Amino acid sequence: APSPNTNPAATSGNGITQAVRLTVPISNDRSRFLGSGLDTGWGRPTSTALALSPDGSLLVYAASEYGADNSVTSRLYLRGLDQLQAEAMAGTEDGATPFFSPDGQWIGYFAGASLRRVAVTGGESQTIVADAGLYIRTIGIFAQFAYGASWGDDDTIVYGGADGLYRVAAQGGQPQLIVPRTSGAGEFTRLAQPQMLPGSKAVLLHATVAQDPSTAQLMLLDLDTGSLTMLLEDAMNPLLLDSGQLLFLRRGVLMSVPFDLAEATVTGEPVVVLDDVMQALNIPSTFHNTG
Repeated sequence: APSPNTNPAATSGNGITQAVRLTVPISNDRSRFLGSGLDTGWGRPTSTALALSPDGSLLVYAASEYGADNSVTSRLYLRGLDQLQAEAMAGTEDGATPFFSPDGQWIGYFAGASLRRVAVTGGESQTIVADAGLYIRTIGIFAQFAYGASWGDDDTIVYGGADGLYRVAAQGGQPQLIVPRTSGAGEFTRLAQPQMLPGSKAVLLHATVAQDPSTAQLMLLDLDTGSLTMLLEDAMNPLLLDSGQLLFLRRGVLMSVPFDLAEATVTGEPVVVLDDVMQALNIPSTFHNTG
């Protein structure tokens, strides 16, 4: 475990960034566990449960606790990586799938059927979309499920809903369905884990057929034309770094590949970064608890 003042990326005297590993306990007595109320019916977290701020100084995650009557309470927790422990964020009950604004001053998240935001400094949570269209029919029942969201530098948010990908102003308003999900044989029925690229003209995401993670493809969405371009097969949960490296997950293995932002294309071969990673598949199925 690092000292309380250890930064997530320390810089040596010669200007070379050093990798730092640290362990962040969710709770000391195991009474709290990673994931939100949206996940408890599926086993392990099925939706992405944590996020780092753009400057790497803050970690936010959704976690749940069982009450004396076996009820489950979930909320968001925020921890500065120079702090010893995370603090519960007041007013974020039922919080799930958190994500940061580009300036790191706001945290967006889902709570029940709504899309909301709260300042990292605290204060009252604000509603962006009252009904974000998260209801799906699966295994013969209706349930809520979050497919991820991303806050662009144009102050709009792209998020996944049951009917496809939506876009809405970060201050709130009427969401626009920008890519509907399909239902035909062999067509993509799940569009998840979007990441708005700088300039807010394109989005990285993954798409799957039905509830089968082996069909996952990492896609690029052009927001001007609505066209989808396949970048990688057998790839999920994209995350583009400032360094130009595109991170993604492949069946529990964290991978990295060079990405040309100007051309919006992969420019090399993927390499393994870390094996044996628990992976949120963003698929509502008890048969696929983890990647």
